[in-house]
Amino acid sequence: MKEDDNRDESEPAAPASRLSLYQVVRDDLLVRLAAGEWRSGDSLPSEGELARQYKVSTGTLRKAIDHLVDKHLLDRRQGKGTFVLSRGGAKIALHLFFHLIGKDGSRELPHFRKLLSIKHRRCLDDEAKFLDIRGNSRVIEMRRLRGFSDGGLMLEQVILAERLFPDFDKKLSRALPVFLYEFYDREFRVSVLETVETVGAVSATREQAMLLNCEQGAALLEIERVSFSFAGVPVELRRSWCQSLDRRYSIASPKVEV
Repeated sequence: MKEDDNRDESEPAAPASRLSLYQVVRDDLLVRLAAGEWRSGDSLPSEGELARQYKVSTGTLRKAIDHLVDKHLLDRRQGKGTFVLSRGGAKIALHLFFHLIGKDGSRELPHFRKLLSIKHRRCLDDEAKFLDIRGNSRVIEMRRLRGFSDGGLMLEQVILAERLFPDFDKKLSRALPVFLYEFYDREFRVSVLETVETVGAVSATREQAMLLNCEQGAALLEIERVSFSFAGVPVELRRSWCQSLDRRYSIASPKVEV
């Protein structure tokens, strides 16, 4: 059976890497998105126009677009076209990047309660490894306190490569964004496409206990997340802490394609 029944005889063959033709188109669309040819909220050319650009059938082009829609990079709007989706919007951020639930099973994005500190310094060894940067590179360390609607608190430490985020301090203090990924995309043209998280349990330090209104030594849920942009480039290391009695970590298994 042919992979794409809509392919016509004039379509170019896939390269020697043996990628399917729609994957070749998909990957090139990703390159164009990474280069900033289309920004969040922009509409893409019509499927017919893109199919002509790539010299493929509309069926092949549509399959490539479908993949990017499934990855929440693009959004199809009936009768309007296909648009670049902001990765920082509340619905997308909650669905893709936030996996904590309250005692009642509710899921929410905690608000930006207080900016604790911003420092520019040399990176630590583990930070250099996570961010794939040189050991003497300069990073930005931002610490903030976030709040839930039930009064619960979350402490966050965010580590960024300084070279990717010029004038970070000024722009952050002006915006105090809840959705940092949307802020990165809008202000620095840095898009977060995926994350890898590690979850563990730790005991609250004296400082953490003071900030989170709990006892020193209380059980905390610790989430360590590395965020990646296009081509798997790491752009952010984030560590978050909250009381484990108040929150649970919940994530659904991804669909398996057969």
